[in-house]
Amino acid sequence: PIFTDEAIYAYWAQVALHDPANRFISLEDGKQPLFVWLAAISQKFIADPLVASRLVSVFAGFGSLIGIYLLTKSVFNKRIAQIACALYVILPFTLLYDRMALFDSLLTTLGIWSVFFSLKLVKEVKLENSILAGVSIGLAMITKSSGNFFLYFLPLSLIFWEFKRQNKLTIVKWFGQAVVVFIITQIIYNSLRLSPLFYIIDRKNSEFIRTFGEVLANPLLLFSENAMTIIGWIITYNGLPLLMIFLITLSLGFSRRDKRIFYLLILIALPFFAESIFNKVLYPRFLLFYFPYVI
Repeated sequence: PIFTDEAIYAYWAQVALHDPANRFISLEDGKQPLFVWLAAISQKFIADPLVASRLVSVFAGFGSLIGIYLLTKSVFNKRIAQIACALYVILPFTLLYDRMALFDSLLTTLGIWSVFFSLKLVKEVKLENSILAGVSIGLAMITKSSGNFFLYFLPLSLIFWEFKRQNKLTIVKWFGQAVVVFIITQIIYNSLRLSPLFYIIDRKNSEFIRTFGEVLANPLLLFSENAMTIIGWIITYNGLPLLMIFLITLSLGFSRRDKRIFYLLILIALPFFAESIFNKVLYPRFLLFYFPYVI
């Protein structure tokens, strides 16, 4: 059955499709518009607005599957990539949200590709990689505010920098390409300023997230409650065995000083702690964009 937010987003897509003056209708509620735009395009070809909108998430899930394969193969190997893809397909958490007309599945696939191209930029410092990384991150940022995390993740990819093979001049080039990534993301994100409703994004975020001033006054006010809620959702959706395997993997990775495990842990830990400390409101789907790195 249709979920409340799905009804809202499918309706926004209907309005955006039939009324060009309302292409930024989602900004009225402080929501970035990329998912709504794609749902509107889908509705142009499919009569049922719910099915059309959900198909955006279905195709986003397929994009996540391909991205997980390429990312895992790049970091580990083909065998582990196949296992990761199989888990992504069958785990209830990802299976559920990749069939719902919500922003989070699209955010997740763009995030995976952002990380993939960020790592590729470290291994091959080329303009095309910085453009692809910038576009992926920029599109994530106009999907949902959580997309900003993938811009913060960009410098973390330097953990894979090969100091013996790559010289000092190359790392200077990387910083130059990182600036290109930043410029592209800002151009894409600031395109939303074409709408006079752009300011509502910050106002909407303040309903869900504490300000820095509030956090500084009492940093751990919501931490314990939020952290236990997130962990509880991970167990409820996917079972305790997955969490146990995850913890065993971490312990083995740290004992072997495996930088790949350390890197993936940072991709999980930063948003986990940010949500635990800052969020006044939490929903299980808020975890989706960093759940693939658990897999």
